Amino acid sequence: SLYRRYMIELTQKEIYSLQQTEKSILQHFIQVCEKLQLTYYIVAGTLLGAVRHQGFIPWDDDIDVAMPRQDYEVLLSHGQKYLPENLFLQTRKTDPDFPANFCKLRNSNTTFIEASIANHNINHGVYIDIFPLDFYPSKNKHLYNIYFKLQSIRITDAFASSSGMKKITRFVRFFTRFMYPTVTDALNAREILVTDVPPSQ
Repeated sequence: SLYRRYMIELTQKEIYSLQQTEKSILQHFIQVCEKLQLTYYIVAGTLLGAVRHQGFIPWDDDIDVAMPRQDYEVLLSHGQKYLPENLFLQTRKTDPDFPANFCKLRNSNTTFIEASIANHNINHGVYIDIFPLDFYPSKNKHLYNIYFKLQSIRITDAFASSSGMKKITRFVRFFTRFMYPTVTDALNAREILVTDVPPSQ
């Protein structure tokens, strides 16, 4: 399979080297946030590692940060000019074949290819993930509406796989292809959906 063809197991020494490169990227990210007075948080395994290990989880190979949507958009609009030349804010706007609704800050002097996007013609440098934090509706009817729409869109995205799917899931995937015939269409629909929720809902 595509995944097996590209997957390799990193040694502990290689993981440590990767983590140090990511830590350097994070430090530059923090400097930019301080200059632009932006709010950010470490999240997911990065937060767990900071609390439980006072650093990385020993086998973790990435750094995850999140920002309120407003601060995230400021970073995308103005952050690049405050970064060293080798660091690149990767989004679908700056790297059109990048198949995600969030940003990666990549070191262009390095290479770290993820199996799931190995065939995409994009910058494949070592990176940290930067996620936007959007509002979620407080009323159940609005919440369920977004949930079911996201499920429909998710079936068509770059990371969906038909292997092992139940017949009904395959049918829904086939049907939603008419609504979102390309990955770009699905990603655009997802972004509109999650950014169009007012705080008062």
